[in-house]
Amino acid sequence: MLINNKTIAHRYLEEVFSKGNVAAIDEITAVNFVSHDPAAGGEIRGVDGFKQFVTAIHTVFPDIQFTVEDMLAEGDRVAVRWTMHSEHEGEGLGLPATHRPVTVTGAEFLRIVNGKIEEDWVTLDTLRLVNDMGLLEPKPMMA
Repeated sequence: MLINNKTIAHRYLEEVFSKGNVAAIDEITAVNFVSHDPAAGGEIRGVDGFKQFVTAIHTVFPDIQFTVEDMLAEGDRVAVRWTMHSEHEGEGLGLPATHRPVTVTGAEFLRIVNGKIEEDWVTLDTLRLVNDMGLLEPKPMMA
């Protein structure tokens, strides 16, 4: 059975990121998977490293939920615009828990070959993330 690339991308966000199902990573990512993600500090190579990253994200944001806002697919590429909601409840990624709600917008650009995600490029609003977590001191735009 051939599964379309949009279905794979949706499953990636729903099962892997929203539910933290690391077993699904083996099913939908290629052995040579590479993720380019600023939240990971750059690049993650391989399934095992990606599983560790997803586990760390769920430690920091245990109730994380992704909502797909838009999805476009052409050839082996899928673009997904999403919104993430969570509470910053866990210590990790070098930050103490702030117990504040966060909302982040971002996008995933996936390359899917033979039903497996081979590469993922992520862009997200890190300024809003650190602001929502209360880690930025607001400064006036004009003095």
